[in-house]
Amino acid sequence: MRTSLRTVTLCVLALSLSLGGLLAPAAGVVSAAEERYEYCIEATPNDWCVGDDQAIAQSFTAVSDHSVTRVGLYLRNPSSPAGAKTIDVQIFTCDASHLPTGTPMTSASMVVPELVPYQWVYVDVPSCNLENGTEYAVVAYRAASDCVMWPSVWDGNFTVGVPGYPSTRSSSAGAWGLWLSGSAFPFEIWGEDSEPVPPLEPIKQTPASVGGEAYGADKTGLLLPWIALGLVLAVGGVYLLGRRAHAVK
Repeated sequence: MRTSLRTVTLCVLALSLSLGGLLAPAAGVVSAAEERYEYCIEATPNDWCVGDDQAIAQSFTAVSDHSVTRVGLYLRNPSSPAGAKTIDVQIFTCDASHLPTGTPMTSASMVVPELVPYQWVYVDVPSCNLENGTEYAVVAYRAASDCVMWPSVWDGNFTVGVPGYPSTRSSSAGAWGLWLSGSAFPFEIWGEDSEPVPPLEPIKQTPASVGGEAYGADKTGLLLPWIALGLVLAVGGVYLLGRRAHAVK
């Protein structure tokens, strides 16, 4: 008898948990897939050095509200000296003169392997948010005296995120200045849409009569009869098992 009661009790508990899950509100946020937003494609390159305390910046205009999670640069690491080199990659806001200003919004170290031809190199960055129509700059900097090459190309290759302007800073203590009019530096900005996911539309019932109001379905009201039926069946089962056990004695 105790085993039977335990079985029925577990069934009632399972039923309660299942109904609780049905009655609980939906939770969680759907995350958009990472995608490319602003970018300038590669073309016939003109070598420029990122190194010896010099920084190069390429500004761009955000095409939507989105985050930045990854940055790509089109680079070449000369074989002399041999080995991988590291550059700092940062995102800044720009002032009215299209120059980087303030402190970086995000920053990461990009490891550039020994590349004789130019190739795309990517680095994940701590996420930051960009606003549609605002001008920002991607900056590449290396303190060491040897170079990583970031080429300039014709600004007609600047595909998404125009207008944008190249600039340079001769040293970490120097000031930014516009540079190479008519040119651009190949880059890619990757991230996710930062616009909120719209709420789901409530379930509507067909109006009972013309002029009446339609209300969202009440899950609690619909499920209460089934809850009561489940409890009645459970109690009835306990009663019948008790009678059977008494009859056997």
